[in-house]
Amino acid sequence: MAEIQATLRDAKLDGWLFYDFRHSDPLAYRILKLDEKMFASRRWFYYVPASGDPVKIVQSIEQYNLDSLPGRKLVFRGWQELHARLREALSAAAKGSKRRIAMQYSPMNDIPIHLTRGCRNDRARPLLRR
Repeated sequence: MAEIQATLRDAKLDGWLFYDFRHSDPLAYRILKLDEKMFASRRWFYYVPASGDPVKIVQSIEQYNLDSLPGRKLVFRGWQELHARLREALSAAAKGSKRRIAMQYSPMNDIPIHLTRGCRNDRARPLLRR
């Protein structure tokens, strides 16, 4: 985690919000060194601030999926709780007037697998070379 946080600080980013739903983000598994074969049918988020402790946001049915990662755990059941947990996790980053939080994004969640092998974000490239 220290390497990710150092890279975030070097890139002048406040944090990185990882997200996955049914293994839609292979980069998250690779960067966070998660078991790519683990059963994951529910959404999860993992917020890594540039400094401080990370936060896991997991659905109650699969609340143990991120236990291999450091940080406190916030559990949600429905959309309302999910939104509340995201606000809670990201509230520390809200102290400044301009927040810069990295997150993988694909319009309409259209993530072609062949494109995920590379990275077009120069700031994230050092994390992907491991």
